[in-house]
Amino acid sequence: RLRGISRQGWYRSRLLLDHAENLFRTVEAPAAASGDVAIMRWTAGARPERRLRKLDLLVRGEEVFPVLEAARRLGWSLANNDYPVLDRQRRKGLVRSDGLRLDVHWYFAGRHPHAGPGDVLWPAPTDGWDDYPSITTLPSTELLLTLLTEGASADTRLTWIPDVVDMIRCQSDSIEWKRLSTGAAALRLRPVVRERLQRVDQLVPGVVLESVLDELRHVTLGEQIERWFVLHSGANHPWRALPASWSQHRYEERAKGQRANFLPFVTDRVRRRLGGRVRRRASGSQQTGHRQ
Repeated sequence: RLRGISRQGWYRSRLLLDHAENLFRTVEAPAAASGDVAIMRWTAGARPERRLRKLDLLVRGEEVFPVLEAARRLGWSLANNDYPVLDRQRRKGLVRSDGLRLDVHWYFAGRHPHAGPGDVLWPAPTDGWDDYPSITTLPSTELLLTLLTEGASADTRLTWIPDVVDMIRCQSDSIEWKRLSTGAAALRLRPVVRERLQRVDQLVPGVVLESVLDELRHVTLGEQIERWFVLHSGANHPWRALPASWSQHRYEERAKGQRANFLPFVTDRVRRRLGGRVRRRASGSQQTGHRQ
């Protein structure tokens, strides 16, 4: 029975890769596989029993809707049958009739509120590999960065730790630690990355070089404040997703046969934002008056 389960897992993994190859061949926008598919590529041989749970696809914010449309034409269905609100969400799930799943992400390290859209830190995807020449993945350095930020936040079972260990062991020659530190600083997550590498080093001594931890040790006051924000707040900066929101607005206007105009769009968002603040302040003043 266990052999049958293992064979079924292997088959579904290959089926997912076949669908991924077809999707990458169809999508014209720059895209990179992250998550399980990228980990499988960079740690081939470390855990032959690894099975793919889903396909994670990282795209730029302005390319989300063309990618979703391409996926729908290839048989993927939008979860809940609706399009995402790009300035309120970080990813959108799709599913096939056979249960295979696809998550389209438009934020790099998107679990963190100040982790910026893909075009703030956009790594050049790699070339395809082996039997899947069209599938491009995150480079090993950027993939490790996502594991130490998004993966560590999302995975309460701590499977991110063996993934990080496998990545470092299998790609010790290709991981650029200086670039990882620079990327973490761009995301303002250097203290978070350092703490998680320290945790890996405590559990598996010798995997993380001391020089790497030293490189990440020197952080600015702003990064320390950001660390507190990441660990203690789920708030989101209102303007972080402006490019993605503009992309959604353009898509909706084209669907109505109209041309989107950027200046009225931004003006409307500013008015709504300021109007919300005024209403909240007025409400707070009224409540204070009632209490008095």
